Amino acid sequence: MIDKLTIYQGKYNKTLLGSYYATKPLTVKDVGVPFDYEILDPWAKEQDTINNLGVSKYRTMAIKTNDPLEWSTSGYVSLQEGGLFQITSIRQDLGNVSKQAYRNLRYTLGGEYVLNLVEVENPTKL
Repeated sequence: MIDKLTIYQGKYNKTLLGSYYATKPLTVKDVGVPFDYEILDPWAKEQDTINNLGVSKYRTMAIKTNDPLEWSTSGYVSLQEGGLFQITSIRQDLGNVSKQAYRNLRYTLGGEYVLNLVEVENPTKL
């Protein structure tokens, strides 16, 4: 069902679909919470790290969403492009949110979350 609050929040500006997991999903049966997002900074860095097992690569990226989930830095997201990412930082971007909106609304209209992500190994291919 579409309501006015969803339209006012700009929910339909986000075109990609992902899933949020509070803990790392271990099997395909683990179900995440769906959310809409857009990419802010695709593949900002690609770094090689050397450890005792050899060289491993990891990539970072940033996404933006307006879904008010219980985001945490220990959480994981699976994105539409493929891959599993761990959240490294969360920032709420209030943008053009009216300061008076906090008096009446639990979630302010126009507020968005900017998530910085780092790619992790994905043996289950989520």
